Amino acid sequence: MKNGKWILLLIVFIFIVLRLPSLSLPLERDEGAYAYIGWEWINGNKLPYKDMFEMKPPLIHFVYGLISKGFGNTAEGIRFVSLIWSILIIAAFYLIVRAYHDENSALWMTGVLAFYMADYWTQATGFNAEMLVLLPMILFLDSRF
Repeated sequence: MKNGKWILLLIVFIFIVLRLPSLSLPLERDEGAYAYIGWEWINGNKLPYKDMFEMKPPLIHFVYGLISKGFGNTAEGIRFVSLIWSILIIAAFYLIVRAYHDENSALWMTGVLAFYMADYWTQATGFNAEMLVLLPMILFLDSRF
């Protein structure tokens, strides 16, 4: 493993350490709505846009419903999946930046991304629609994926 890979692992490790305290935080308002709508929908109780008003696309509710089914209907389950999803975003970002720039630049840019994704004040704990589509958008930027 090259030196850069160890630095990347260190960035991810620091990111995880910074995000661990947020695993026990309650859902914020939007997340609570996504979770409620997703839970009701995936359990066959109600339909979004018919029985429950929401203006976000249905994918976010479906994902929240799947998370609730797989990890329990808890904020911790959503936070855990958000953490894993964020790590995938960091890894994909690094790979794409590394493909077009030198390793030092890729590590610096990935570090900055991870720093802002771990910052509580920039909604680092939130798993909103924007966070959900960020990974596919990053992967779309590179034809290798």
